[in-house]
Amino acid sequence: MGISAMILDRFNFGVDYYVGVQEIDRQHATFFEIYNDIADRVNRNELHTTRMVQGVANRLFMYAKYHFKEEQWLMSLFEYPDLRKHFDEHYYLISRLDSTPLTTAPPDKVLSVIIEFVHIWSEHILTTDQALGLYMRNRSEVETLYHSNHSASYS
Repeated sequence: MGISAMILDRFNFGVDYYVGVQEIDRQHATFFEIYNDIADRVNRNELHTTRMVQGVANRLFMYAKYHFKEEQWLMSLFEYPDLRKHFDEHYYLISRLDSTPLTTAPPDKVLSVIIEFVHIWSEHILTTDQALGLYMRNRSEVETLYHSNHSASYS
């Protein structure tokens, strides 16, 4: 199936996906805004070339990697007890992205990887990230320490 025949569902970032940590929730929402922009562009048949698909996929994948790095930094800062398990899940998700060579994979394959990644990550948020959120919400200093110790940005 070519990309012109694909229809992508938008992702509804509802309350179930909030973990209760402002910075993590903001980053999750941004990721799904990027994905929804891709879905809208696919559905309007605006991604006509392999290069265009590679560009939007790269933006999504780079943001996901940035988010995982940020989340891992937070887990280390707050000595999260399930840090290793959470890191392993991030590693698995990143390996899924890195296993798709954006420069040589056909556009429909790249979009399929995006869809699969979003599905797996949404499940990760509903389970693993919810546990992290609960732990961090019990640490009242989380937002203050995050902003006073960190000033990274996604570019």
